[in-house]
Amino acid sequence: MDTDAIELSEEAVKIAKEKHPHVNFFQGSAVDFDFESEKYDVVISQEVVEHIEDQEKYLEVCFKVLKKK
Repeated sequence: MDTDAIELSEEAVKIAKEKHPHVNFFQGSAVDFDFESEKYDVVISQEVVEHIEDQEKYLEVCFKVLKKK
């Protein structure tokens, strides 16, 4: 199973890559990152939504990347 993660903080990505080398970490905004459509089976978002200004756009991105049935 492949796991991808996105983090806004460059420093947090650096630390995360060291601690979890099996995860593909990307640095950037979850709202503005150019994700591939219909790539993921599941999106896990913990303690994120409340920190995003444009929550509707964030949820649209989440739905965009989910595989269709």
